[in-house]
Formats: sequence, C-alpha cells, structure tokens
Amino acid sequence: MNEKMWEAVKDFHGHQCPGLAIGYKVCEALFDLYPFLVSRAKDEELVCICENDSCAVDAIQVLTGCTFGKGNFLYEPNGKHVYSFYLRERGESVRFYVNIEDCKRETKAETLEVVMNTPFSEIVSKGEVKKDFPAYARIFNSIKCSNCGEYVAEGFLVESENGLVCKECK
Repeated sequence: MNEKMWEAVKDFHGHQCPGLAIGYKVCEALFDLYPFLVSRAKDEELVCICENDSCAVDAIQVLTGCTFGKGNFLYEPNGKHVYSFYLRERGESVRFYVNIEDCKRETKAETLEVVMNTPFSEIVSKGEVKKDFPAYARIFNSIKCSNCGEYVAEGFLVESENGLVCKECK
C-alpha cells in the first residue's frame, strides 16, 4: 500500500495509533492475497467479520469498503484481533489473526513504529475461516412501537401486553 492510503485512514480515524496500523496491516495481507481487491467494495461482494471494536476496524472500513451501514462489516465481540473476510462471488474466505502483544513496546509511538515498519507477514497470521458465509444484510419494515410511538425495525420489536413494542419499552 502507500502513503496516500495511510493518510486516508488517518484522516477518517482522526489520529494515528497502533490499533489503526494493525487494521492497515491486515488490509496489506488481504490485498497481497487478493490483489484484485484494489477497489473498495460497492455492496456485499466482500464481507468482513471483525472480532473486536478496536481502532483497527476504521482502517479496514476505509481500505476495503466494508461498512456497518452496508451490512458487509459485521461485529462479533470476542475480544480478539481476528478479521475474517468473505469473497462471495469466488466462494472464498480467509481469516487473519494479529498478535499485537508481539508488537508492543513501552510507548504507543514506539509500538506504532514497530507495526508500521514490520512486514505484514511477520505480524498477521493467515488461517482458515471457522464460520459459514454470513447471510446478506437484512432489510426490515419499520413499525410504530405501541408504547412510545417511535418507528422500529420490525425484527427488533417484542410482544407485550400493549402489543408490539421496542426493546426500550419492554
């Protein structure tokens, strides 16, 4: 990748830090494995499941085009630096694990320098995906909560003695 891409990642995130650099390195590994992924995903042809909510996810969103809003960036809170990518049209998937502990130094600045100056192949481990391909993003009708009157995605309503209500009114 290049300085322009790193600048785009920093601009989106607001600052540079070791976590952001980890996401950048994961994308380097992804683009090395699949060089045709140089353009950002326009829809759900590429899906990422991240297992943490660290700064790394911002780099992955910027560089891959996987976003929560499009439904092709999914979060499974397992607390691991694991990022699984699914290429729907090819029926392929890959899992990347980053052992951030190997990169840690005394300060964040030193850790950032180590991450940025170490080849991704020494930081990012490639493995087999342990999960099935994720379903396509769900689109729900909006229905008014019987209690508060706010519209709620249909799949998130719950039944109560007052009818269908949002989780807050349950």
